[in-house]
Amino acid sequence: MLAWVGYALAACAGWAALPAGGFWINDEGVKYLQMRMINTSPTRSSALRLDVDPAEAGGLLPQTPDYLLPTADGYRFFFPDHFARSAALATRLGGETGARLLPLVAGLVAVAAWSAAAWRGCRAAAPLVPLLVVGSPWMFYHWVFWEHTSALLFEVVSLLVFLQGWRARAPGRLALAGALLGLGVFLRLELALYAFALVVAFALVYREWRRPLVFALGAAAPVLALLAFNAARRGHPLGPAFLGQLAHQDAKWRTAWILLVGLTREPTVGLVALAGVLLLVGLSASRQRRLAGVGLAGGLLAAALVRARFLARPDPFLALNDFASAVTLAPILFSGLAVGFAWGHGRRRRALATTAALYVGAAAAFCPSVSAAGIHWGPRLLFPALVPAVVLAAERLAGRARGAAWRLPGLRWEVAALLLALGLGWADTAHGWRLLRDQREHTAAVERYLADRPERYLVTNVWWVPQLYARAAFRHAFIFLREGEADYTRFRAFAAAKGERAWLFAAGPHTRLGPSAEPLAVPGAPFRATVLDARLYRVRATPPSP
Repeated sequence: MLAWVGYALAACAGWAALPAGGFWINDEGVKYLQMRMINTSPTRSSALRLDVDPAEAGGLLPQTPDYLLPTADGYRFFFPDHFARSAALATRLGGETGARLLPLVAGLVAVAAWSAAAWRGCRAAAPLVPLLVVGSPWMFYHWVFWEHTSALLFEVVSLLVFLQGWRARAPGRLALAGALLGLGVFLRLELALYAFALVVAFALVYREWRRPLVFALGAAAPVLALLAFNAARRGHPLGPAFLGQLAHQDAKWRTAWILLVGLTREPTVGLVALAGVLLLVGLSASRQRRLAGVGLAGGLLAAALVRARFLARPDPFLALNDFASAVTLAPILFSGLAVGFAWGHGRRRRALATTAALYVGAAAAFCPSVSAAGIHWGPRLLFPALVPAVVLAAERLAGRARGAAWRLPGLRWEVAALLLALGLGWADTAHGWRLLRDQREHTAAVERYLADRPERYLVTNVWWVPQLYARAAFRHAFIFLREGEADYTRFRAFAAAKGERAWLFAAGPHTRLGPSAEPLAVPGAPFRATVLDARLYRVRATPPSP
């Protein structure tokens, strides 16, 4: 209990020390816009408000069309709005602060359930779970407006109920566990892959299909409801977001490379780190425990070299595109995975480790690379595998594995390696919080500046600007220029017809706007090419007189 209280205090302190405004990246802005649309619509619709009639403005839209889905009641973002609806309810209860609290509260409840799941296998492991979670990249998502903590809450509670039902051979609990996980699929589609991994792993390890089948049937009910909803309301059972990602399918080795190694410009160090950690996974199933522990320690040290190389770059924010992989930012994942396969453990631990391993393989095989890459903190598509991995790592650190305590050869190496992974993870979490604070302060300053500008229209040729500065969408009418100069010509004709004398322009770093554009200096947010940013201009409708 004390460990969870300490975790909660740390998470709440990190949350309170961040600016109330601003966003990490544009994904948060999309969910914010969905939430605001739901709360301002008489029918609770998430359809996008159009301040400019596209037919009147030559087809121009406020957002990049790649993000929008035309429907009978207007344009919607093609991303599911289930998280936005829960945030809309939180907003009605507690304003925007209530919405910002939603990921934090979901994360805290999830960690409490996580500890309870570890307690089922080893009571001494429960207080170690919060310490391990701090060392995982998942804690970062307590502080951003995203559904990752809410989705993992469903997964963690599902695992807790599943382990109880499995041990008691209670079909009702197994079905309930499946239903909870199925509800999580509404938030994150990759949880369907986790359900598959859990069913197959426990069936193979225990050589029994009846109990896994009950769990699968429980999960199928809400998933089928989601498919029916998508078919009826969104035109396809899989939904537009998943179909859009399928359009980006490419060589599957690329997704595996991103999730496990990263998009490193010089991947040698990342490969060495991955090889060292995988060495433990292979050796820990044998009796070579000392060698296995040495392999894990070596792999984690190599992962530390990856951090030192890329976190020291002058553009640490954009560097996340290069190295946000499992080895570099989630060593606990592989540490717990390897511990679960260690020789001499029972079937429960082996089944949990197999679940994590199967999920990692399924994510690498089926998730498109466009979802794996990006400026995200850690390998977010592998978060479902963290749940069983952290439970296993906590049980190993508790030193109660099948009564072996510290007497097994190599166990001290394994625990030392886990502690090394923990220390690296803590340092990563602190660094991620600093990056988040800097980015939030920057975007919040831009939001405040835009709120005081009198211009009606904000034009941009940068695809993420309308989402990253989503709060400005309720002060200015956004116009996105997908086709560059051709769209800008259409907008100028539209502005002239409306009698507009000036407008704002958020431009990319290489855009040339001519003498009628006056650069604007945003107090507290100078233009930085090393983050998501754009240069702001005030553009007059006609050039100044000579």
